[in-house]
Amino acid sequence: MQRSPLLRATDARRRSAIALAAASAALALTPSLAQADTITQAEGFTLSPAGTGQSFSDSAADGGKTLKIWSNASASGTINTESDTVNLRLRARGQQCNGAPVLTVDVDGTRRYSATISSTVYAAYSTDLTLSAGTHTVKVNFANDFRTSSCDRNAFLDKITLVSSSTPTDPKTGPITTPTPTPTPTPTPPPIITPTPTPVVTPTPTPGPVTGSVKFNGDFESGDLSQWSGVQRVAADRLTTVESLARQGRYAGRVEIRGGDPLLYTGQRSELLWGQDSNLTLKSGDDYYFGWSTYFAKDFPSPTNGGHCLFIQWKNGGTGSPPLDLECKSEKISITYGGKCGGWNTPLVRGGWNDFVARIKFNASSSVGFIELWHKAPNESAMTKKVDHCNTSTLNAGSNSYLKQGYYRRYDEQRTGVLFHDGMKVGSSFTAVAPR
Repeated sequence: MQRSPLLRATDARRRSAIALAAASAALALTPSLAQADTITQAEGFTLSPAGTGQSFSDSAADGGKTLKIWSNASASGTINTESDTVNLRLRARGQQCNGAPVLTVDVDGTRRYSATISSTVYAAYSTDLTLSAGTHTVKVNFANDFRTSSCDRNAFLDKITLVSSSTPTDPKTGPITTPTPTPTPTPTPPPIITPTPTPVVTPTPTPGPVTGSVKFNGDFESGDLSQWSGVQRVAADRLTTVESLARQGRYAGRVEIRGGDPLLYTGQRSELLWGQDSNLTLKSGDDYYFGWSTYFAKDFPSPTNGGHCLFIQWKNGGTGSPPLDLECKSEKISITYGGKCGGWNTPLVRGGWNDFVARIKFNASSSVGFIELWHKAPNESAMTKKVDHCNTSTLNAGSNSYLKQGYYRRYDEQRTGVLFHDGMKVGSSFTAVAPR
């Protein structure tokens, strides 16, 4: 039976209304597109003042690097958000010393958050913020630095994340969820303490696969000075191990001389010894590689009045000047040896690690003994060879030598000087000792 034109038009209007209602319901049930979280790695931030921290490799950090802040300072950068409401998260850890480090956060010049970094492993510290979408200036401040002879308070900042608020909400019923024929599990929100991804660590320099053997290890990883044969210092706090500024591993050696310190053997000194006059460890015919790192504090005094300043000595037995040493005077790092091959020096850069490898063939004859030297300054990306097989006398006639590492200067220097050493190894090859 045929239906009338009026009935057919009515049915068409009914089907259109049903389709429109279904479409409206589907739109009401469809959540808005989630805004992307913004992650900024802290090692890309700018520290002020300079010399108050640095980026370094950390296997527990996101991406394998972190920003260590060891003095009162601010780390500044920019960060973007596409949402007006965000959750700000700092991923950080603290080195405790009579209390925890405190980090405060300023956004566009206004203080928005303060966190006590009480965890010694990386954890997230978070707060909700209302920000306009766009680019913002973020400053993370560390203002409660503290140190004693036995501990040092520092902050390690890994990254800053802005987590956008993107779940749609119905004003009457709360968050909207969209039913689906096949239910899918709801993703679990990220926890406050996040699992650490597999780090990507890029050591500088990269000396290649380790070959050869280590004869002596003085890298301070014992947590004390027991790896060394002896210590020369006027007080226990003048030469110690610290965790605040390690180039590798956990510990570094901190060396200090103060104005007015008593003299030891005609000069002011704080030095470690591998060997001594009665046990000369560097003998004629030995061919050793020495690898280590040295950090000069930002206010380290470099004498320009002719006074001496030594931080490594390959010292002869008995009295007198060593046949070979590295010096830190006249605003330069220089190697001193017998006047052969033109010598070598470079500007003394403070506030960062200098990496060294020296190869020395020990012999009193200038035709048999030789030295080679590699160096990487804090502002350089790779270690390069500075002295290429220079034949020179490396022992005093009739005497063997031993190793001294630390800080030795002339008696009339009145300024306090602080430097750090780390990673000293003596071995049979470049790769066995090179800083990594």
